Amino acid sequence: MRPDEDFRQDETAPRVLTVGDVAADQAADIAPREVIHADFADVSAAALERWAPDIVISPLVGEGFDCLDLANLLTEAGFAGRYLGAAGSLPKPAVVRREVRACYPDLDFDILGAAP
Repeated sequence: MRPDEDFRQDETAPRVLTVGDVAADQAADIAPREVIHADFADVSAAALERWAPDIVISPLVGEGFDCLDLANLLTEAGFAGRYLGAAGSLPKPAVVRREVRACYPDLDFDILGAAP
């Protein structure tokens, strides 16, 4: 039997969009059914509708954008999923979390791997 013969995609697993330079293992920790990679410049309301991600992951600061830029774009596009910022070692993640949530209260935002 070939490895793909018995493959059944888990339709309940989330579809993940990674924006910018995000380590593959950060998306893999979520056990997604599909991972879509995009540059910030490629993310638009039309692209989000086409890709239909459940979760978006990006660095807090990426090449040419930061998490507030992406949070704004996601909010304006009507994104209803979860947005996770990848920070690496961040001394005070609560400060960033609080700022993004204050600016975009309707967006489900958190920081990957950070304590609450």
